[in-house]
Amino acid sequence: MGAGGRVARLLFTQAPSERLLVALTGPPGSGKSLLASTLALRATREGLRVYVVAAPGQEKAYPWAPMLAVASSMEEIVDLVFKAYSDPDSFIVVDPVNMYYRGDPARLRPHLSLVLALQRLRGGVAVGVYSEASKPPTPGGRIILGYSRVFALTWRGRTGAFRVELVKPFRAIAAFRPREGDVEWL
Repeated sequence: MGAGGRVARLLFTQAPSERLLVALTGPPGSGKSLLASTLALRATREGLRVYVVAAPGQEKAYPWAPMLAVASSMEEIVDLVFKAYSDPDSFIVVDPVNMYYRGDPARLRPHLSLVLALQRLRGGVAVGVYSEASKPPTPGGRIILGYSRVFALTWRGRTGAFRVELVKPFRAIAAFRPREGDVEWL
């Protein structure tokens, strides 16, 4: 089985009810939201209720999500994730989880840790954005890595296909492209 098959099996064949927290990081336009949306749709098919907390403008990646909220501060993210956490059948997506973290990392570190801890208990996807100039490990990146059971970096390859590099729980690189309501592994 190639790297794409191993990555797909890890991301898509485990039941979301196993409370898997997947962290996807990468620069803007690298396929993070595409993978997050695909995982969330699969969780819906498994019978879980998907809650999406998105940054302004990012909600367009989740047009199908009935429980979609747009957050304007880290405190608002915490409130929305707490509400989703109160549903035992929830699968929580935060895109991006570090959207407001950079303003004051020392003050916001407990907020980010709390959001990730709740996501880990319920299952979900934490999408983290970084620029090419500030690749992880940033303080926020190290926090995300610590809480996630699966940690992956994404980028867009020269051919236009997306790439994902798993860092945790094993190392692998695979390519994928969008397919209606899903992804196709190359």
